[in-house]
Amino acid sequence: MGRRDPATIPSIDPRELGVTAGPPSAGRWNVRGAGRLGGPVAALTSCVLAAAMTMTAPPVGSVTRPAGVLRPTALYSWGISFDGQLGNRVYAGPQTCANGSTCSASPVEVALPAGVSPTAVAGGGNTGYAIGSDGNLYAWGEADVGDGTKKNRDAPVRVLLPAGVTPTAIASGVNSGYAIGSDGRLYAWGTNWAGQLATSSTDNAPLPLTITLPGGVTPTAIAASDSTVYAIGTNGTLYAWGYDAQGEIGDGTAVELSATPTPVLLPPGVTPVAIAAGQESGYAIGSDGALYAWGDNYWGELGDGTDGGPGKCGGDPCATTPVQVSLPAGVTATAIAASQGTAYALGSDGHLYAWGDNGAGQVGDGTASAVPTLAPTRVSLPSGVAPTSVAAGGNTAYAVGSDEHLYAWGSNSAGQLGIGATTGPETCIIDQAPYSLACSPTPMMLRLPQPVTAIAAPYDGGYVIAAPGAVGPATTLRLTSSLPRPIRVGHRVTFTARVSATSGQPMGTVRFVVRGCPVGAPITLVRGRASITLDDLPVGDDPVTARFSSTNGFLPSAAGIVQIVSVR
Repeated sequence: MGRRDPATIPSIDPRELGVTAGPPSAGRWNVRGAGRLGGPVAALTSCVLAAAMTMTAPPVGSVTRPAGVLRPTALYSWGISFDGQLGNRVYAGPQTCANGSTCSASPVEVALPAGVSPTAVAGGGNTGYAIGSDGNLYAWGEADVGDGTKKNRDAPVRVLLPAGVTPTAIASGVNSGYAIGSDGRLYAWGTNWAGQLATSSTDNAPLPLTITLPGGVTPTAIAASDSTVYAIGTNGTLYAWGYDAQGEIGDGTAVELSATPTPVLLPPGVTPVAIAAGQESGYAIGSDGALYAWGDNYWGELGDGTDGGPGKCGGDPCATTPVQVSLPAGVTATAIAASQGTAYALGSDGHLYAWGDNGAGQVGDGTASAVPTLAPTRVSLPSGVAPTSVAAGGNTAYAVGSDEHLYAWGSNSAGQLGIGATTGPETCIIDQAPYSLACSPTPMMLRLPQPVTAIAAPYDGGYVIAAPGAVGPATTLRLTSSLPRPIRVGHRVTFTARVSATSGQPMGTVRFVVRGCPVGAPITLVRGRASITLDDLPVGDDPVTARFSSTNGFLPSAAGIVQIVSVR
């Protein structure tokens, strides 16, 4: 279960739970169909007091994480789901999103093998990858996933790297995957229509094959877009190969395909420190502190204040060699990410900047426009929250904040915001069918267990590594009784809990509690309801509460003290 903010847990006076200086009046109650609860009510006093003392304990302040202690983690996913890219053993659903596709608008847990925790995650197209704590690389979603087959997978399967090789870095294109192995080699698998596997053959590779960089150079970092791949070598050179129609290779040419790893022409003396790949553009933070971009500039992806050049590739504006991104004066980039037509940079000033396509509000500054944002603009994260990492896919972006929460903005047509709905919170007008879509031009916080430690984005969704616990939209629990108050001793009364959410149907169990003590076994919700019938409630004021626990990703909820049954 995720941690709750102590500020949201009220202090409860034991008297509110029916605890008095002496034991309550003797008596018993029966649970219909569950047998008789043993012992007089006086025996419940310790249970009630324990509950009271637990709930009035001092709130926990900042958490100190001991060095060297590995916290358990879980991997969550949300968004489009028709190819199994949620990784939760379900190909479709649970919701229907834009254009009739299926999706999950709330985070669900990726079904990694038992006992395996994720240590790194990547996503691209409709496929996800995670490095497991057991040293294996796992993949799920649209074929090919590197397991020797050409099948879609709705749950993680092992990528069959050579025996004894463990992955140290991973990246994903569209239907292709990449990993740097512990043996220093670069491995690739999947589709090869644009030469993205660095072989002259256009045949797909169902199993990982080795990519050789020039001169036997060892790769230290990799990034991949739809069909272009980038790798930093130990010699300080940035290499690129694959699709190049918009100058994505960055070597001064714009050819259709390039299957040979080729140096990107960064300025003389500048070596790459970090890299990112957009759909048709590349990015690198240079050793000189500058941020460079190349490739397509139709949406202002270059971030240099223009969308008209400096060159032309097939009639569209582009740059076939790197140009400098116009970050604010004195600001250098510390991390970068890119998506379909928008790019992002964490600044040395503690702000997150974005530029490019903003039709779905993916720049995150509170606006949405068919007119591109041509220069870096501050993303409107909440006051006091600084970004620590960023990821983007399709028309949606994600950032982890210094508060360890995850924020999302941009398109929500497939539930990419992870807020439990595929509608709203706003509507953005775009220049292509369907011409309008659900969106948020302002970052929204996802309900996930804390801390969030890593993020990645396939085309229409998100992946996140976080502390294990319940996730999803909040639920509302209402509790009613079948008899008016007060009632007489011996009356039978039925309590009904009704659980609802703003979207979707919560599933799970309800536990009923009287005077702070659980009564009977948890009861499964049926059409959003669960009921319990009690006989012979103790004399006095009996607080009755209900607690909902979800089995399909909704946040747990408790009704609080919603019924106080006075027995006379």
